[in-house]
Amino acid sequence: MQPFFSVVIPVYNKAAYLRTTVASVLAQTFQSFELLLVVDKSTDDSQAIAMGFTDPRITVYNRDTPGPGGYAARNLGIEKANTGWVAFLDADDVWMPQFLQRVYDAIAAHGDISLFCSGFLVGSEQKSRPHMYYRKFETEGSHVFDLQRFLLHKPIHTSSVVIRRDLLVSSGGFPAGRFKRGGDSETWLRLMYTCQRGFWICYLGERYDNRVADSVINANKHYLEDHPVRQLVQQLLPTVHDKGMRRALKRHSNSFMFPSLRALGRQHTLSPRHFGALYYDRTLWRSSVVGMFLLSLAPGAVQRIFINALKK
Repeated sequence: MQPFFSVVIPVYNKAAYLRTTVASVLAQTFQSFELLLVVDKSTDDSQAIAMGFTDPRITVYNRDTPGPGGYAARNLGIEKANTGWVAFLDADDVWMPQFLQRVYDAIAAHGDISLFCSGFLVGSEQKSRPHMYYRKFETEGSHVFDLQRFLLHKPIHTSSVVIRRDLLVSSGGFPAGRFKRGGDSETWLRLMYTCQRGFWICYLGERYDNRVADSVINANKHYLEDHPVRQLVQQLLPTVHDKGMRRALKRHSNSFMFPSLRALGRQHTLSPRHFGALYYDRTLWRSSVVGMFLLSLAPGAVQRIFINALKK
């Protein structure tokens, strides 16, 4: 029988986590899937572990050259997928047992939608908490979200999203060979701009271990200007005339600049030129969140004075 889902896991130097990740797929209550492991040439035992799985639903594809961000590996998985729906799972994340079942039920009820995602946990198995979108919108239950809500609240995470294969193919897939970081976020923005709607499932379907993720950002002026989300927003803005949507696109771009600026501020003294990658908007700069961000860039002595003043 033809499986319903194609699950794509890009693998590069993930020997310590791969068995646990694959086990979380095989333990799904919904069993109609194929599992594609796309292994970039690794320096650990990832390839040997991948080749050692015996479940007939698992197919291993080996690539000779590692690709930054796993983008080329995911694209190969999309190409080899034999179903109409593709799910992605990073090799150091895990699914909760009912993830695929919940997605299948949502697809059955909302067949006109091409992108589905669920809530997810952030942290380790011992200590994790729901992502902020779940905390903010759990009371709404499962729901359709539009482009503007996506831009402002970021409900999509790579390991908790399922997308029609034909949409991925027609959009060009992931930006392999173009970016080292941020390509996932650029892909979700590009897909959401195309389909305008997604469906969020009120279920914590994935655990994303942010301790495993590489938290080092090699931030510099050129990285900020060349960030894939910022580049895409620059391309989209001339085609968007609604003021609210333009503002949301700018805020979305800025939300990726802030962590990079913060990292750069730890390495160097920031100057006005470093802020050239930001979009400026009156409503944005009135935000207390931005105020806290700017405070985080100030010298420690200035931060202490400000915090002490708030306590009075």
